[in-house]
Amino acid sequence: MLCKLLISLAALACALAAPLALRSGTCAGLACGGPFLNFSLPASLPPLPYAYNALEPFVIEDIMRLHHDAVSNMSTAIKCGNVEEVVRLTESLALNGGGHINHSLFWRSLAPAASSKYNGTGSLFPTSGPLHDHVSTSFDSVEQLSAIMVTAGSGIRGSGWVWTVWDRQSRSLEVITTANQNLPFAWQVPILGIDCFEHAYLVQYKTNRLEYLKQVFAVINWEEAEARLVAELEGRPWW
Repeated sequence: MLCKLLISLAALACALAAPLALRSGTCAGLACGGPFLNFSLPASLPPLPYAYNALEPFVIEDIMRLHHDAVSNMSTAIKCGNVEEVVRLTESLALNGGGHINHSLFWRSLAPAASSKYNGTGSLFPTSGPLHDHVSTSFDSVEQLSAIMVTAGSGIRGSGWVWTVWDRQSRSLEVITTANQNLPFAWQVPILGIDCFEHAYLVQYKTNRLEYLKQVFAVINWEEAEARLVAELEGRPWW
């Protein structure tokens, strides 16, 4: 599903740069008669791979319901039928399309804490293997990586994401931030991404983004992070 969405977004970006084949009709609110281009862009909400309350007490159920269910409205924002809407959608594509991809990655980047009743794998960093070795090379330790991500994420002005990426140019792991729902650059493979929008922490941590970022590392799914890195290193699709 994520692979199809990535391809569809790329196709839509190319189509927006070319003469548009518009359908007739207008857009009333979020209810539209059909896509404004001659192909559709489905953005179905992926289910959580764990229960809404499985990340407690680090991320409470109310946050997960608010955060996860809000993404379900994204697909309707890209189905309109007039020229005025095309102008709006050109800008909203990066927000809604990027947000859908980012969140699809984010849900899988979390796992119930190993210490919880769900017997999860959250916070269990591998003691050997590619992820362990590259983190050691780039950051000395997972504790140092976590500290760098917390500092970078808490320093974002406004909303955005903090990432650990595999940089195909430097052949190393790096920490970056992106504004709003922007994706990392094409040569940067998302190994781990953490949402730094207010909706990710406001209900539980109020305006204390720093504390949220510290606590979320108790539910990081390092198995998923390593799977993405290994897939990239072996030349397989990382998504």
